[in-house]
Amino acid sequence: MDTIGGELNLTAGLTLKASVGAKLGDRTLVSLFAGPSVVLADVKTTQAWAYDTLYTYLPPGGMHFQYVSNAFSESVSASRSETLVGGVFGAEGRYRLTDWVTFRAQASVRRYSPIDVAINAGGGDTRLSMEPQTVSGGFGVLYRF
Repeated sequence: MDTIGGELNLTAGLTLKASVGAKLGDRTLVSLFAGPSVVLADVKTTQAWAYDTLYTYLPPGGMHFQYVSNAFSESVSASRSETLVGGVFGAEGRYRLTDWVTFRAQASVRRYSPIDVAINAGGGDTRLSMEPQTVSGGFGVLYRF
């Protein structure tokens, strides 16, 4: 039985966004944004496997039976860094409370190119595919001096 795992850490990136918005009344601004994104990813994959062994022995006058299970006794791991290209899209809303204070809410999704990793476990390559995606949101207060 094989157990395959992957870990992906997005470390540093750059995003360029363009936005378009509409003013609703005197105090509210709603906008949509989108753009390209590039990020550096550290990829770590592991594969572990378990195997069972069964012994039977039939000497004259008796029988011997032995069962051995070595759970995850061998494993293979690999790690590398990779640059991923993708895009970001989202929405933002601003509400001006006073001339100096504005409330802001934002939500965005970033999707990146898939990563295909091969792990050689001695019996051939096992492929692991990951499709990185991040979803984020936030609230804030903007103060204008």
